[in-house]
Amino acid sequence: MLLDPTTLLWAAAGLTGVGALTTALYRWTAFGLVLFVVAQIHQSFQESGAAGPDVRDTGVDVLPTDVVAVCLLAAAVLRIVHAARRSDADGAPLRPVVAAPLLLLVAMTAWSLLNGGILFGLPTAGNEARTGFVHLLSAALYVAVLPPGTALVRTVTRLWAATAGVLAVFAVLWWLRVGIGSNSDRVMVDGVLTDARALGPEQALLIGQAAVALLCLGGRARAAAWPLLVAVVLMQHRTAWVATGVMAAGWLLSRRGRGGSRGTAVALLACGVALLLPVAAYGGDVAESLASSGEDDRTLMWRVDGWLGLLPQLGGVQDWLLGLPFGSGYARLVDGGLVSVSPHNYYLQVLLRLGLVGLAALLTLYVAVWRTTGPGVAGPVMAPATASAPAEPDADDRARLLLRLLLCSQLVFCITYPLFPEQAVVLGLLAAHARPLGRAVSRTPKEFPCPGRPLSSPESPVRTART
Repeated sequence: MLLDPTTLLWAAAGLTGVGALTTALYRWTAFGLVLFVVAQIHQSFQESGAAGPDVRDTGVDVLPTDVVAVCLLAAAVLRIVHAARRSDADGAPLRPVVAAPLLLLVAMTAWSLLNGGILFGLPTAGNEARTGFVHLLSAALYVAVLPPGTALVRTVTRLWAATAGVLAVFAVLWWLRVGIGSNSDRVMVDGVLTDARALGPEQALLIGQAAVALLCLGGRARAAAWPLLVAVVLMQHRTAWVATGVMAAGWLLSRRGRGGSRGTAVALLACGVALLLPVAAYGGDVAESLASSGEDDRTLMWRVDGWLGLLPQLGGVQDWLLGLPFGSGYARLVDGGLVSVSPHNYYLQVLLRLGLVGLAALLTLYVAVWRTTGPGVAGPVMAPATASAPAEPDADDRARLLLRLLLCSQLVFCITYPLFPEQAVVLGLLAAHARPLGRAVSRTPKEFPCPGRPLSSPESPVRTART
């Protein structure tokens, strides 16, 4: 490769642009989150095989999402270095669980990518690691090192709600154009035979998460959740159905503890009416389409056969512990045919590429978040109250509930799909609020009343003593 003046000029311009974008992402977190989500959704709407500018003489297609991911990773590293220096100066230790599992996953991804580039070539290894590992982990680490608290939870909730609203509009326009199709239908659009469903499973999950987040937020925002839930049902992605159903069930059970059985019954009735409205409006075609999507189990059996065909690729102890390098491929025989697409199971995908060590790091992160968001745990979810921003009575409980429901949605979704890059924001949000597994968490004596005495309130004339 000759370093002519034109190439040097483009390289200098590229480095300057990357440096400027990294600085902007470091300073303005909301801008970074919006840019990443918009870039990923825009890329998902592109045709398969569409690519960005081509890097000369390397054969690697550089997409806008690649540039954003690299800048997010650089901004995250800068935040970690800055936090470490400030910690040394102030004498306050860093929270190790915030970035430790993700840093391990990033390091193992880089090592596997390096080995894959040597064995199979950089284009092959890079394309295999691009979305499910490089983009996902870079953005997740960027969010994970942000200060935890309700401010971060609210920022992600607003971003998810706005994105879900835009995606729902796209879905309505699609249904007006081609109708509501099941998971087995195909339609001809602009001369190309394509899936009849309006959006992909990753967008359906995002809309479901946004709907449940609005339910947890409460107030007037709760009314906007029901149309989003209807949209999830009509998109007819069964995994998104299950993940959203698990979140909705968790929210309803939490309502029973706070609002009594009457509030739960009203919520169930409203949910049922909202889900029956589209069927009543469109008649039997929609009902038949929903039944077809619910009864078709061919794709599930296809996935299971593929999973069983991929496990023998792990031969020795090293393969089981550290996985195979990127570029090894996912070729297996399913129903007598050769299939080379991703395993459609993120746990298996992590096991194949990062081994048991990488899978344990991912599950450790989820377990830490589950412990932190449990009832009766004094975690760092609630931001300290100030004079300008007084604390809300139920803000901490709502944030804990939302984090736990988001965690459940990812656990369910990863069974039959990879973890798409958009979910990096949620994964990073969970990691930002994680707590070390070995650290005992208990409330101070001021946080609970004396045992055996009735609880009091400012309105009550009886005031109980506190230990």
